[in-house]
Amino acid sequence: MIIQESDSGGMAAAVHIFDWGRKIVSYLWISLRKLASFVEISLGVYNKRHKTADESYCGNKPS
Repeated sequence: MIIQESDSGGMAAAVHIFDWGRKIVSYLWISLRKLASFVEISLGVYNKRHKTADESYCGNKPS
């Protein structure tokens, strides 16, 4: 691949911007997955607590 002398600056800038964009996208993707797993775990814990609370209330409810 031959890059002309006048175009090399623009090409380098484009590659630099693309590289930064890729880093940002991967960082956002990792953050999104961490957030999703955190929410999933939180909901699972909440559902577990809620379920056990409901079961205990159903079992010990005065008639």
